[in-house]
Amino acid sequence: MTPRAPVGRVERALGCMRFETEAAAHEVVGAALEAGVTLLDTANVYGPDDGVFGVNERWLARALDAWSGPRPRVATKGGLTRPGGRWVPDGRAKAIRQACEGSLDALGVETIDLYLLHAPDPRVSWKTTCRALAKLKADGLVARLGLCNVSVAQLREARAHMDVDAVQIGLSPFEESGLRGGVPRYCLDEGIALLAHSPLGGPKRAAKIGRDRALGALAEARGVSPWAMTLAWLRDLGATPLPGCTRPETARDALAPLSLDDGAREALDARFPLGARLRCPPTPPRDGGQGEVVLLMGIPGAGKSTHARALVEAGYARLNRDATGGTLKALHGRLGALLSTLTNTGPRRVVLDNTYATRALRDQVLEIAWKHDLPVRCVLVDTALEDAQVNACVRMIERTGRLLEPDEMKRAGKDDPNLFDPRVQLRYRAAFEPPTEDEGFSALERRAFERAPWGGDGEAVIVSVESFASFEGEAVTLAPERAARLREEPRTLCATGWAPKASPEAVARRVARLEAGLGRDLDARFCRHAAGPPICWCRKPLPGLGVALILEHALDPARCLWVGTSAADRGIASRLGVPYVDAAAYFDPG
Repeated sequence: MTPRAPVGRVERALGCMRFETEAAAHEVVGAALEAGVTLLDTANVYGPDDGVFGVNERWLARALDAWSGPRPRVATKGGLTRPGGRWVPDGRAKAIRQACEGSLDALGVETIDLYLLHAPDPRVSWKTTCRALAKLKADGLVARLGLCNVSVAQLREARAHMDVDAVQIGLSPFEESGLRGGVPRYCLDEGIALLAHSPLGGPKRAAKIGRDRALGALAEARGVSPWAMTLAWLRDLGATPLPGCTRPETARDALAPLSLDDGAREALDARFPLGARLRCPPTPPRDGGQGEVVLLMGIPGAGKSTHARALVEAGYARLNRDATGGTLKALHGRLGALLSTLTNTGPRRVVLDNTYATRALRDQVLEIAWKHDLPVRCVLVDTALEDAQVNACVRMIERTGRLLEPDEMKRAGKDDPNLFDPRVQLRYRAAFEPPTEDEGFSALERRAFERAPWGGDGEAVIVSVESFASFEGEAVTLAPERAARLREEPRTLCATGWAPKASPEAVARRVARLEAGLGRDLDARFCRHAAGPPICWCRKPLPGLGVALILEHALDPARCLWVGTSAADRGIASRLGVPYVDAAAYFDPG
C-alpha cells in the first residue's frame, strides 16, 4: 500500500481565540510573527465580552499594523452569535453578509484572505447559507471560502453552490471522531486545505499529551516538546494545526519548524493508528464467503430489533446494547472478541443493531471487522421521525404499562435504553449523517418501515377537550350543543387535553366533572407538563396520549375518528392512522 502524500499547502498557523486582553494578543502574535507564522485564525465572535463582535479581530489588526515583516494571511469566521454566552449558529443570508462586512471593518482590509462559516445552522437551508457565502466571493469581499464543523455530506452539498477552499474541524490524536469522520480523507483526496482546531485536544486535554510516554520519548530524543511533536505529526498528515497559544513561549514552541523523519513517523503512526489509516487508507476486504458483519442502524425506535431477529433466525450472532448493557466502546470490544472466537467455526456472521448516527461511529465497526478480514454490510432502517415516536410510545407502554413521567424516564433509561424521552430522537436527527458506500461498506441497503396492524377492533371518537369545554380554576364549562352531540355519540368516547402543572388529583377532578356534565363515560387524558423542550410523550404534537388510548381500548385506528382543533391534532391522527375531522365540521355537520 502506497502512503498518500499530503495535498495542498500546510501552514504554520496560530489560533487566536483564547486571548483575554489586547496586551496578551500583541505579545503572542508578535512572538508568532517572529517565529514565521503564515496563517492567523480568528472569528468575529472571539473576545472576552459576549455579544460584542470584532474584538479579537481588531486586536489582531493592530498587532499586524505594528509588524514590519512579511504579513501572514488572516482567516476569520462568521455565522455564529453569542447570546448569553451560548454558541448559536445564524446561517441566514442577511446575517452572513452583515458578519462579513463587520469583519472587513474590524480587520481594516478590503478583502478577507479566507472567510469561513463557523457552523451550519439547522434552522436555515444549507443551500441558502452556501449561496450567501458564494456571493461574498463573487462580490470581492473575500478571496477564499471555507467551512467549519461540517460532515462529509454537508461538504459535498456545499460544493454544488460555492467554492470550498478550506475546511476546519476538530482534529487531534486523542479525539477519534475527527479522524474517523471522513472529512480529513475527503479534503486530502479533493485538494482542500484541512485546518485543525483544538489540535492538542483543547485546554483541558493538552496536559494528556505532556504525560504520554511515547510522545515524550520521541520529543526528548529530538530536543522538542511533546506538543511540538504532536503538531508536527498533524502537519505531516497534511493538516494545518491551529494551536490556541496564550503565551509567547508556547507560540514559539508550537511554530518551531519540525519535520518528521521516517523513524518518528513510524513511531507516531504506531502510537496513533487512526493517523496511519488516514495516511494509508485500508482496502476493504472482499466478500469471500467467510462471513460478514451487518451494521443495522437507524433512529431510536426505528424497528431495528425486528430486522435483527430475522438475521438471528438466519444464523447470525447478535450484539446489542439493549441486551448486554454498557457503552458502545464495550460493545465493539465484544465484537472483536466474538470474531476471534468464531475464526475456526465456519462462516462468521454477526449483526450489530444500534443507532450509529455518525460516520465516525460506523467507522469503528469497519475497523474491527476489517482486522478480521470481514466485509461490513450496512442496513439502514429508514423510519420517519413521526413513526419512530409512535414506536417509542408503544414500546414504553408495553414494557411499563403506561407513559412514564420525565423523571421516571431518566431513572428507567439507565437500565433500559428503550425508555427515553423525545429529545433522544431529536438529538439523533440533528447528528445523523446518512451512510454512503464510500465509507467502505460491501453493500448499503435501505429498509422502509412498515407498521404492523395494531391488532384491536374497537371503535372510538377521540376529541380535543378544548373543542367542547373550557376551564377556570376548578370550574368546568361545557358548550351545550357540543356536549349534546357527544352524548349521542355511539362509539367509545375519549378525549385529550393539556393541563400544565396541574396535580394528578386536580386532573382526576377535572375528568370527573367532564363525565358528570356529559352524563356518560369519558376516558379523558391530560398532559400535565409545561411548555418548553419536549420532556414527555403526552404533550401535543407528540402521539403518546393517542397511543395509550389505542392500546388500552384495543382500538382499530381505521375505525376511529379524531376530532381536533389544530395542526397538532391533525398530525397525531395522521401518524396513528386515525381519520381526522375538524371540530367545527364534527359538531356542526350541516
